[in-house]
Amino acid sequence: MLKAGLGVGACAALAMMIASGTASAEIVGSALRITVTSQTMGEGTFEVSEEQGSWSGDTWTWRSGSEGIAIKNASGQTLATLSNTTMRYINDPVVSLSFSLQAGGSGIVASIASGLLSFPTILAEGKSSAGVTVTDSDGDGATMTGMAGGGEMYSAHYNGYLGAGTMFSSHGGASLVAAAWDSNVASGSLGFLPIGNVSDMSSQFAFSLTANDQASGTSVWVTQEIPAPGALALLGLAGFAARRRR
Repeated sequence: MLKAGLGVGACAALAMMIASGTASAEIVGSALRITVTSQTMGEGTFEVSEEQGSWSGDTWTWRSGSEGIAIKNASGQTLATLSNTTMRYINDPVVSLSFSLQAGGSGIVASIASGLLSFPTILAEGKSSAGVTVTDSDGDGATMTGMAGGGEMYSAHYNGYLGAGTMFSSHGGASLVAAAWDSNVASGSLGFLPIGNVSDMSSQFAFSLTANDQASGTSVWVTQEIPAPGALALLGLAGFAARRRR
């Protein structure tokens, strides 16, 4: 029998609350920012604000749909076309990003970046996973070259936005080449690994892509709270007390 002020049920409930994870998170800055640069045609950007997506419980989502979104320069020329893109944040916290981008008639450099997901500091472990595909669309082969953190296609960061923070991982390799009328893929994952105190997360795909060709990617970047020793002890105490009652 427990002789402290908490009964078995209350003790178990408190333990579950301690281990239940993060309080509400918030999206800082643009929820999604895409920048496309051509050496011959200049730069274009496309941004999604938090208001353009929607929250359902603890999850915020924005989807582009299958219709292409033209990313244009200041003169109205199309540099690239975006489609089948999803940006998702979960309060747990999770940052998930997937995209498809078709280059125009000039080679491009593209950055497809999340916003900053900020939340009360947790002692955390992290896991990330990402995959990329390059597809030749005009018969002369396609090349995709990584320009995110670590010189790869994708990178995940914490405690500061992208390069201003700490990089947890990078995936996708430095270069991906597809033969004429063909595709090539690369992927990687890391974690769960302890990373200490964490208060925000962000992620990015960044790469160069040959003219008229297509790049796509999927990713997920997760941190979860590591219960403090006291919480673990309380969880054990609750379990022991429940067994004693049986």
